[in-house]
Amino acid sequence: PGSGRSPRGGNVNPLIDICVCITESLCCTPETSIAWKSTMPYCASKGPHSQSFGFSSSHIQMFLFLSFQETFRVLLPTYFKGLITYSQNYDPSDSGALFKAYGYTAILNVCLVIWAILQHFFLYYTQRIGMRLRVAMCHMIYRKTLRLSNSAIGKTTTGQIINLLSNDVNRFDNVTRRLHIMWIGPLMAITVIILLWMEIGKSSLVGMALLVIFMLLQIFSGKLFLSLRIKIAAFTDTRLKTMNEVITGIRTIKMYAWEKSFAELITRLRRKEISKVLRSSYLDGMSLIFFDTSSKLILFVTFTTYVLLGNMITVSQVFLAITLYQVVRFTGILLFPMAIESIAETVASVRRIKVW
Repeated sequence: PGSGRSPRGGNVNPLIDICVCITESLCCTPETSIAWKSTMPYCASKGPHSQSFGFSSSHIQMFLFLSFQETFRVLLPTYFKGLITYSQNYDPSDSGALFKAYGYTAILNVCLVIWAILQHFFLYYTQRIGMRLRVAMCHMIYRKTLRLSNSAIGKTTTGQIINLLSNDVNRFDNVTRRLHIMWIGPLMAITVIILLWMEIGKSSLVGMALLVIFMLLQIFSGKLFLSLRIKIAAFTDTRLKTMNEVITGIRTIKMYAWEKSFAELITRLRRKEISKVLRSSYLDGMSLIFFDTSSKLILFVTFTTYVLLGNMITVSQVFLAITLYQVVRFTGILLFPMAIESIAETVASVRRIKVW
């Protein structure tokens, strides 16, 4: 509908979606192409295997969002400790302690609201960046497909292109959301060590040492996952290529009664692929086991050491240690290995796209 006058006297104009260009390939691809062309001289001077890293205003914005978000997240346990201390030492005649408890409650509510807002902003912007990368990569792969020569088309199968568009490019959706955990995780671990040292002293080092051991185990499993991911992708390409050849020459196969032979060949390829997928599932299960058991074991070792050193445990100390360990456990044992895993998958996918 065109513009005009409404019955109430207002202007009537067609609705325009001002956000449609954010995720359209025609808007995402030129930015990616410009960034690619700008890195070409650097790669030519440094060698074909050089790496380049770009930090745009979007990444700086995500850096600020996540920094403030995790700052408020670490502050929450300290104010909870103040409320627990007030409950332990409750004195009806102490009006100063009462107003301090009111202040702790108000600060807790404000911190929770700000933390929730920043978290949703961070998740929204990181997912949008990942989606824009995925759309741009799909568009670039499509444009490259249209420019393939006859000799290149003979070496490329439809299954390989479908695998790139349906599997490899999806890695960009997760890596943008988890990439920032690589720098925020160590910073949060250092902050938690300082707070625990101020609260329980040397005993905190024992728990953090055990936490570092769990993190190293998770990093090792992430490296194994990368190697398995590369092997799974290779087996998948081989299976899809074989299936494409079978479908193309199905008349010849039926004429010579080769169905069973090709079925056994595809079954062997599929079993090799499934065996690697099963191993990667075992690694994921081990990561979850480490995550579920780490908090109990770390708390047990920490407070056992604290008592053996001749100290008395209080409720506020236990609560503060539990909440701080939960924060660093979630970031260090769960999200940090997931970030390494996502980066490993993305690197493998980028290599496959680059080779193609």
